[in-house]
Amino acid sequence: MSYTDPSSIANPRRVYFPGVRPDRAVPGHWEGDLIIGQGGTTALVTCVERSTRYTMIRKLDVHDSATTVDKLIEMFTGKIRNITKTLAWDQGVELAQVDKLSIARGLAVYFCDPHSPWQRPTNENTNGLVRDFLPEGSDFSALTDKDVQHIQDLLNGRPRKVLNWYKPEEKIQELFK
Repeated sequence: MSYTDPSSIANPRRVYFPGVRPDRAVPGHWEGDLIIGQGGTTALVTCVERSTRYTMIRKLDVHDSATTVDKLIEMFTGKIRNITKTLAWDQGVELAQVDKLSIARGLAVYFCDPHSPWQRPTNENTNGLVRDFLPEGSDFSALTDKDVQHIQDLLNGRPRKVLNWYKPEEKIQELFK
């Protein structure tokens, strides 16, 4: 994977600056990443809300910056937009157009240090759960939006010990009230 030259992102915010990393008890803070399919052409964009573990997954037929940012703008619409404050991401080139996302959704985007997946632990764990359905080396090109939605629904409908056995879909609904 290639990484963005930090100088190519205007005013990049770093995840571990003092006061930036929110506690998981505070809702509205998301972590995101791409899971690249076999051959490196297709990908899944995954975003997980830290306090509820609610997960959004979408397929990307190409994962250039314009396509990825447009998909993220689409993902953070409706009710979700109202409870979204920040997004933590790695320094992949797929978010080079971060300003477009920040302006469109009023979303503060923070970048992790290169090769530091532990700075997005909730998302890394979630990507591992996605890999239970789509193991490493899976070809995503044949996946339909319905297939991806099914995986998302299964993850959000799974009771989690960390949530006192509530489901992420139940916890996110509490935020909409």
